[in-house]
Amino acid sequence: GLALMSLGRHDEARARLGEAEKMALGLGAGRLEALVLASLGLVLQRGDHGEEARKAYERSIEAAERAGDAGTLANVQLNLAGLLKVQGDIAGAIDVFEGAADMGRRSGRQNTVRWALLNLANTDLYLGRLGRARASIDGLNEQREKLAPVMIPYLLGANAELEERL
Repeated sequence: GLALMSLGRHDEARARLGEAEKMALGLGAGRLEALVLASLGLVLQRGDHGEEARKAYERSIEAAERAGDAGTLANVQLNLAGLLKVQGDIAGAIDVFEGAADMGRRSGRQNTVRWALLNLANTDLYLGRLGRARASIDGLNEQREKLAPVMIPYLLGANAELEERL
């Protein structure tokens, strides 16, 4: 499904993931169900079906919780929070970003924690909550050598925006 999405074949991707969801449900495989629904959420989000994507992410979260899969839960929370932010639900996004950071810590998914903190920093900058933004940015600056290369420009931008506002 994700490969089809990458090829721009969103309808086929959606259908394939729908089939995979039925198979996962039939097998009683909660972790697989969570992963399929997370993928479906991504396909729907990229296809501009925001409300359907939100529902798929929420179902994925429920399946990950049932399966006890903290890592998938953290990643899906991160995706859901990003979607909520784009949809204008800033308070909901902050709550879910914080949950993703917490679950990322619990599951050992440090990259998820870092993305959640970076997104929280950007959201806090947007809201003018500079103290909170600084805490997240300072924490990320301390881990700079551990950040994925793709994160560095975002962190540099957050640092610059924070300095400009202080």
